[in-house]
Amino acid sequence: MKTTDNFKGFIFDLDGTLLDSMGLWEEVYARTLESFGKKIPESYLPAINHLSVSDGAEYTVSAFGLEASPQSVVERWKSFAADAYAHNVTLKDGAAELLEVLRAAGKKIGIATALDRGLFEPCLARCGIDGYFAAVSTVQETGRDKRFPDVYLNAAEKMGLSPSECVVAEDSFIGMQGAKKGGFFVAGVYDKSAADDAENAKQVCDVYVHGLSELTVRFR
Repeated sequence: MKTTDNFKGFIFDLDGTLLDSMGLWEEVYARTLESFGKKIPESYLPAINHLSVSDGAEYTVSAFGLEASPQSVVERWKSFAADAYAHNVTLKDGAAELLEVLRAAGKKIGIATALDRGLFEPCLARCGIDGYFAAVSTVQETGRDKRFPDVYLNAAEKMGLSPSECVVAEDSFIGMQGAKKGGFFVAGVYDKSAADDAENAKQVCDVYVHGLSELTVRFR
């Protein structure tokens, strides 16, 4: 098993990987659709979670035939989610310890996320981990969602590292696939929101864990 000595950088997804927030988004999406008189189907979350906010809103308007602009959908999402990120969303178990182990080992740490900065930055500051990251990359910045490796490649480039020098930690199957396309070592992290994809994820990932504390042990 490889250890942190084999890698110089670690790139983390936020929702479902470092942040215990996927349940929040199911509620946000459900409330938004309810405001348009729609119910959330089972297929919605897997289809939207890897998209940027703007792409997700366009998908939502098209998929449900909403008589609304994508921007109005975004505004409803943000109004429902902003307070939760600022005050309620917590770290997943083991996240703080893992980040500290990596920093103590001299590793560069980055973020690759589909979240808007305005949502996650207050949350990271409140949780006391905003100072750990050498690079932040968003799909809004790179222009393509996590089906593609761009957001991970951008994070690695900002850290001055090649993909082969980095681990990507992801909870979403689509994100794992995108990171593998970029040539990264992929650590899959279980989240109950993606439980149905767990067996497929194990086939794609180099390592698959049920908690971040397992990564701390593996990469200490």
